[in-house]
Amino acid sequence: MHTDLMETGRSSVPATRAARKAASRARILAAARELFEDRDFDAVTVGEIADRAGVAHGSVFHHFESKKGVYRAVLDAVVDEMDAAFDGSADTTDLDAVRRGLRAHLTYAAQHRGLTTRLVLGRRSPDPDVRAASERGRERVLTAIALALEVDPTREANIFVGRVMATAFDEATVLWLESDGTLLAHAVVDWMIEMMEAAIDAVPALEGRAGRRNLPSL
Repeated sequence: MHTDLMETGRSSVPATRAARKAASRARILAAARELFEDRDFDAVTVGEIADRAGVAHGSVFHHFESKKGVYRAVLDAVVDEMDAAFDGSADTTDLDAVRRGLRAHLTYAAQHRGLTTRLVLGRRSPDPDVRAASERGRERVLTAIALALEVDPTREANIFVGRVMATAFDEATVLWLESDGTLLAHAVVDWMIEMMEAAIDAVPALEGRAGRRNLPSL
């Protein structure tokens, strides 16, 4: 009996320690997210992150190694949330699902304007980690859209068109956020859908072939 109690006590120590460590990391990540929502990477200091999280400055480096590590973790979390928003609405593989997914994407962008803009513009960053975070979510959404439109996501011409469309949609998202409601979200989504249809329909021309591809109607 005594041995069992000792074993129970012994096993609870690392569990408690792990819980404290996880809670500390979560506070740092939440604090960094709030700061990066309002300001660019260079305008936020590790000291500010630590102070807002209520931890020692060294704790930030313990969990994330560097400010860039915290920033990458924040962007990765945003990518996961944007994926979840898109996937949660695009629950079937058709154009209506893509439409719902894009609307969910814009809704999320409006609710997290600063971080969305930083993530979208991250593809231009000289930092490879930031570019990687930006690209990760883009590739998943492009594959989902390709499958919904019944096109091969591995075909070279489709990859080319997809990347061009992704760049256009990124710019459209940022411009839409800057419009502050002048452009309606559903109208932007309709425009995105029509652009995709036209671009994919023109793939034969891109490949030097005659003819046009007939897409499923809306």
